[in-house]
Amino acid sequence: MKFGTVSESPSDRLRIVLVSYLNTYPIVWGLKKIANYQSGIILAPPAQCTQALLLEKVGVGLVPSITYLHSTLAFGLLPFGIVTHKQIDTVLLVGNRPFEEWKTVFLDTDSLTSVQLAKILFRLKKLSPHFISGIEGIEHLGDQSGALIIGDKCFTLASRFSMVYDLSKVWSELTGLPFVFALFLVHPQCERARLQEAYLMIKEAIEVGIKSLDRVIEEWCNENPQERNQKDHAYYYDYLKNKISYFLTPEALLGVRKFFEKCEEQLPPKKKARLTPEYFHALDMTAW
Repeated sequence: MKFGTVSESPSDRLRIVLVSYLNTYPIVWGLKKIANYQSGIILAPPAQCTQALLLEKVGVGLVPSITYLHSTLAFGLLPFGIVTHKQIDTVLLVGNRPFEEWKTVFLDTDSLTSVQLAKILFRLKKLSPHFISGIEGIEHLGDQSGALIIGDKCFTLASRFSMVYDLSKVWSELTGLPFVFALFLVHPQCERARLQEAYLMIKEAIEVGIKSLDRVIEEWCNENPQERNQKDHAYYYDYLKNKISYFLTPEALLGVRKFFEKCEEQLPPKKKARLTPEYFHALDMTAW
């Protein structure tokens, strides 16, 4: 999938930046189908999504969850994200020996949320390996080293290692909660009418995409032919149907708040209040 640039979107349209992975493709596909919205969609790795939103080059962004914690901007929230309840298959720790023996961990920096999650899980296990940004040396991991890999590259790389740990599954086992890898944030300068537009459009796009997963997968494979031979159609269908959710349920919101607590950073009260079912009820979006 080709990455876009913010300048490619017309100024008179609401611009939405999304992560360019399989797990968001049902939303991308749905946006294209319901409103011929391709010109307003920008696709990029997670870190670039965050940058586009922070610089106000887009109104709405699906960005790593940790952006909400770290940024001083008063982002609005939409009740959608990338949620996993047990295992996700695309955020993995890999190596050739048990992770308890790793002295060094190479970090894929495509998502700072996943990097932070990996560090938290090592800390909860009372382990303190040395972390190195970048996974250029992943092909030559020693017995005392491992790597964090993120996104669609997991489909090709994971099978090369004898030890594979799914971070979402480990989180679920430790906390009993879902993990929310990404949130739909709205820039504070976005007008309320635009917020309504984004809510209704993304909600419908998710519903349309989920109902059309066979077509979604076929088009994704056509755009990413290298992935067609990595996994079969049934695997991709199960991945999107059963391993990914797009709605911030009350349980998912508890997972976000627990993650922020484990980051050992204080979330301001106003921002914390938005991570509650009451916040989304108060928005009363259906009444706009």
